[in-house]
Amino acid sequence: MPALRLSVADGTSIRLDTEAGAQAFLTGLLPMPADELPKGDAFFGVWDCGIGQFSYRYDGYATDPDAAHSPYMSIEEFSPGTFGVTLMDGYRMGVFDVTPTTLTWSSPASGDMFECRRIAPAPPRLSVSSATVEPVLGTAEVRSGEIVTAPAPKPEPVQPAPIEFPAAEVLQVTGWPFEGDWSCLSGTFETGAMAFKFGPDSVTVPVIGSTVGYADVTKIGGRETAYLVELMDGQQAALVELETDRMVLFAAGNLFDCARESKS
Repeated sequence: MPALRLSVADGTSIRLDTEAGAQAFLTGLLPMPADELPKGDAFFGVWDCGIGQFSYRYDGYATDPDAAHSPYMSIEEFSPGTFGVTLMDGYRMGVFDVTPTTLTWSSPASGDMFECRRIAPAPPRLSVSSATVEPVLGTAEVRSGEIVTAPAPKPEPVQPAPIEFPAAEVLQVTGWPFEGDWSCLSGTFETGAMAFKFGPDSVTVPVIGSTVGYADVTKIGGRETAYLVELMDGQQAALVELETDRMVLFAAGNLFDCARESKS
């Protein structure tokens, strides 16, 4: 059987019929976790590179600070001040000789290289892991990378108005019929079944240890046996021919035949 390869943006290819290639491919389905970003300011910020302003935020990169930012797939630090950056679409770039005020930007795909100067720092890194969020009135300020809200009386509870979704049928928030642990086979991967864990608000791929939340879930054609799951990283998964113990999964250009292991 001929080797199965996937071409990526920089012209290289990934062999999908090997364990390493399959893992590299699946890693590309999910953005880089925030806790794996380089420490300190590194190259994050807005840079004037002559042809435009390149923006490196903690959640992604764009060639315009006001444009949508593409999430990072990976960031490698080869040496102090030298980084290789890969985006979710497979595009790769290098940033070299990074100082607090300057850096050199390069693209292996196009051969472009620009000398850039920093014109704005990145927004502060905010941690919400230990924060308690509740509705308050008052003014807020950012101090030393920490959100501080002035004390104020809590408002009386107000029953929120129902949310309307004109483009899609409103579905239950929990208890999706596809929730549970699934063992999925695909002709692309010869290393055996792949596990997917669909929860009430996110999906986990244990082989790469990554979890992505749902941005939206809608029925396909109004059927109870077909769902379109839009993920927070922009990916989509179609779950069709859904039964109690089996379904067909379309994700990242691959077709999987799935059997239920258990239901959450």
